Amino acid sequence: MSLYELTNDLLKIETLLENAEFDEADERQQAEEIKEIIKQELNNKAVNIAYYIRNLESSIAEKKAEEKRIKEIRQTEEKRLANFKNYVIENMLLLDKKKIVTSVGNLGVRTSKSVNVEIDPSNLEDKYKREKITVEADKKALKEALQNGIEIEGVELIESFNLSIR
Repeated sequence: MSLYELTNDLLKIETLLENAEFDEADERQQAEEIKEIIKQELNNKAVNIAYYIRNLESSIAEKKAEEKRIKEIRQTEEKRLANFKNYVIENMLLLDKKKIVTSVGNLGVRTSKSVNVEIDPSNLEDKYKREKITVEADKKALKEALQNGIEIEGVELIESFNLSIR
């Protein structure tokens, strides 16, 4: 049976035990026994749920570790490529070659310019800087206000539940 079915069955039997009047004590005893069987099935289901959650968490952790490993390999290869390109550029410049034609593709060196700012941008004249303004909600302040009974349009305090396995 599924967790949903077991939960519904347990709720139904508990409602029956609370609200029904039994003609015979034997009927109440049977209902109590059924309740205990459902509780045991729920406990068994909980064990399987815990195994399933731990299995998924382990699988996710393995994938994160693999992603990290692959990212490190990619970054190493990117550095190797950048270093190799610089090596080729240096040698082409030493030979005063701007272009080398090959059957696979043409190698070319071109000049580009970029700006490197080594000082704090706030020390620059206003005409050489621009401001970026980021506005975001202060969730901590909003939470405090909502908990203190202040109503804020478009903002609500959401209570959620987290499952932990110990």
